[in-house]
Parts: sequence; structure tokens; C-alpha cells
Amino acid sequence: MARCRIGMNKVSKLKRITGIDNILSAAVRGNTDHRIDLLLEDGSIISLSRKYKILTKSSFTWDAEKFKKERKC
Repeated sequence: MARCRIGMNKVSKLKRITGIDNILSAAVRGNTDHRIDLLLEDGSIISLSRKYKILTKSSFTWDAEKFKKERKC
């Protein structure tokens, strides 16, 4: 994934804003203001449009289990 992970403080803020409690991490493309990819516990990805405040489910997935092992969640 050619995206930068954002910190856990911002992830906590995104949980409060969106109401989605199972966000493990989030990623953005550098130097853009287009969207934040919310990486969920089940391996799915939801994109948050920062400009229009729209949530859309992506057809892509990510390896949540590997992330959990690395972070020891």
C-alpha cells in the first residue's frame, strides 16, 4: 500500500467522528486532501472523503491479522 499510516490519536478521533468502533488503523496518500482509508478489523477498507464527508466501502482488502500480530493487539 503506497499510503502513509496516521497516528493512533487521529484514529481515535476518526472512531468518534464516524461512529465506527472497529477501525484498527488509517492511511492517507501524502500531500493530498482527498480521502482517508479506514482499515477495519475484519480486513475491509472504508474510504472517508474529507471534502464531502462521504463513507464508501472499498472492494480492496488489507491484512488485518498481520497488523494485529505486529502491533500485538
